[in-house]
Amino acid sequence: MATTTQTQRSAAAKRAAATRSTAAKRRSAAAKRAAATREVNQRSPVEQVQYAAERAVLIPVGAAALLDNISPDDLPAGIAGNWTNLREALRTLIQLKTQTITAFNK
Repeated sequence: MATTTQTQRSAAAKRAAATRSTAAKRRSAAAKRAAATREVNQRSPVEQVQYAAERAVLIPVGAAALLDNISPDDLPAGIAGNWTNLREALRTLIQLKTQTITAFNK
């Protein structure tokens, strides 16, 4: 029968602890994503529009003309990969802001 030395047990314990830690981090991240999803799903349509309007207020209407002038190469690495989606989201928010301003000025 093979015997296990103290060093082998210690190394195995360290690997097991690292595995548990990694699994706990993964569970925590999943729980945070689930909580965010639940929060978004619990918003009423009115609350969703209010949320979009709050974000749109932060973007100047004149920024729409500048979106096409920005290339992904000019942006930091984390944003460059998602620039197409981000640009379209910004356009949508600017359109919502413009429509909101127009609706309230009638």
